[in-house]
Amino acid sequence: TFVSSKITASGDSSYAVAGTFTMHGVSKEIVIPVTFLGSVTDPWGNTKAGFEIKTTLDRKDYGIVWNKALDAGSYILGNEVEVQVNLEVDKK
Repeated sequence: TFVSSKITASGDSSYAVAGTFTMHGVSKEIVIPVTFLGSVTDPWGNTKAGFEIKTTLDRKDYGIVWNKALDAGSYILGNEVEVQVNLEVDKK
């Protein structure tokens, strides 16, 4: 889960959203970059807005440490997890 606590503009269409992210029972304060993609009115008169969220998390920071060594010497899982969310919202 993510609960935001502060939104700061960091450019014309980009924002830094600070808050508490909880995964696997571990909570950490993080800042997530969010990009506003624009808004449009749909055929029924509803205003929609689009946002894109991209960030990278280290799974070990949240206590997810399982891994398996492969015969070639590498591991099945990397530590970094790329998170991408495309969000569409309705104006109320």
